[in-house]
Amino acid sequence: MGFLRALLLFKLGFWAGIVASAALMKRMLPSRGDAESDEVALVAIFDGVALKSSARAFRGGSMFSWFGGIAVDLREAQLAPDAHLGACRPSGGSSRTSRHSAAAAR
Repeated sequence: MGFLRALLLFKLGFWAGIVASAALMKRMLPSRGDAESDEVALVAIFDGVALKSSARAFRGGSMFSWFGGIAVDLREAQLAPDAHLGACRPSGGSSRTSRHSAAAAR
């Protein structure tokens, strides 16, 4: 019985630490960028972020989702030749839609 109690306390402490860390990161890492921005830094922690870009020369940026999700629509954006959009998703998700991905899916 003592082993099970210790295991339960360990798991509860682990998840409490993860949730507290995510809440702290949410305060420290705000999202930057809007529909007209050429570069974005999107952060979704415990929530969702949706961006429909219409930038004239979208160069890219970064996406970070932790217990959240990000959806980026680049169909109306003009992509720069060196455009790059990186994603980090520990326990989260993201999706990207562009004219190039739509043409590849056909």
